[in-house]
Amino acid sequence: MLGIAEEVRVSPNKTPISSKNTGLSESRSLTCYQYPQYSDKVMKKLLYQIVFTLTGTSACFLQPITIPVAQSAAFLEQNCSDVFYDVTIPRDDLNTYQVFGQICNQSSHPEQTLQVLLSGSTYSHHYWDFDEALKTEFPTFANPEQYSYVDSVTQAGYATLNLDRIGIGLSDRPPGDLVDLSANAAVLSQIIEEIDDEFGQIIVVGHSFGSIIALQGLTQGLDSQIDGLILSGFLKSMVNLQALEDFIAALEPATQQVPGDSNYLTTRSGTRDELFYNQNVDLEVIATDETTKGTATTGELMEIFDSTLIFNNFTDPVLIAVGSEDNLFCPNTRPCTIDDLTEEAMSFPNANVTPFILENSGHSMNLHRNASTWFQASVDWADIFLGAKVPEPASTPETTSTWGLFGLMALGAVSSLQRKPKQKRNKP
Repeated sequence: MLGIAEEVRVSPNKTPISSKNTGLSESRSLTCYQYPQYSDKVMKKLLYQIVFTLTGTSACFLQPITIPVAQSAAFLEQNCSDVFYDVTIPRDDLNTYQVFGQICNQSSHPEQTLQVLLSGSTYSHHYWDFDEALKTEFPTFANPEQYSYVDSVTQAGYATLNLDRIGIGLSDRPPGDLVDLSANAAVLSQIIEEIDDEFGQIIVVGHSFGSIIALQGLTQGLDSQIDGLILSGFLKSMVNLQALEDFIAALEPATQQVPGDSNYLTTRSGTRDELFYNQNVDLEVIATDETTKGTATTGELMEIFDSTLIFNNFTDPVLIAVGSEDNLFCPNTRPCTIDDLTEEAMSFPNANVTPFILENSGHSMNLHRNASTWFQASVDWADIFLGAKVPEPASTPETTSTWGLFGLMALGAVSSLQRKPKQKRNKP
């Protein structure tokens, strides 16, 4: 059954990430939206961190309001470690290559949920954790943390594995004509296979070409390895062909990053502004994007993704997110709408699909001024459908304390209803 949440919204007045050391924490207010009827299994998932009416089909999303309460010390420090994974690619299986990643969390737990982050074409791991590069380029820039997806989701209790894809950044660079879509998907599967036992649940989060890699992975066995999927900056049913041609025309050999291999490409200087942004962006961000830009390969450009694919076998929750003014996918004559994303959701007939539009944003959603709104929407979705860790099995239901359910609702707090313990995935 296809279950499509009509919309995810978060408060435009969300406390920015930069306030996380002020001692403030967030309570939640409720905003209700209509949902279609769900199966019992899905309704149990929705019961986690939402309150819904038992006789109807409305569900309540949680919106943040700030109140002065003590903040947990676990959220004051972020632990990150650099890792390298040995991988092979299908057309060069005699050689072993290394892929760089950075694992970050604020506290570890054996059943913690991991988000595996895949950047788009000509972007590296900086896309998901942009604040460090921004502080390096512009030390006096105010609140650079607002541009870190990693900070946002780890603050919410998740772990992240922020990858430099094969051929990108600190990862090894095989011959560029061999680094194609299938190679990227194969590498992703190998990495998840290696880390699977270390985490309770795994969500793959893609942006643009990273989303295409995730979808390609579903055709290569990834569906049995993961528990959720976030696709951002990509709509396979709505490619703007003229904008795609403009992107290809803006590419040139990446002679500085990869001397000696003309199959590695990057964008010409001064073209990223028009390709990836609207007007809601800081000039310092565009400048930093230019200095940290990554590469694409001729192999990635030559292998065509089948946009007609229907993913019948994927039954885990999906979030589809796009900027309302994404030049590469939204129509030239109007912004993207929820209806556009509902059409995209038809590619997952047996999954519960939630659409989200970041208003007043271009293609690179993480790098617009309102990026924190999209970050919070991602956290809210993950909290509802999966949670930051797999709950321990309980023989009896937990109570909601002496306040009772209605008292907690009045305070904007969250239901503590139990979810079923996760079943171990069958590895391919």
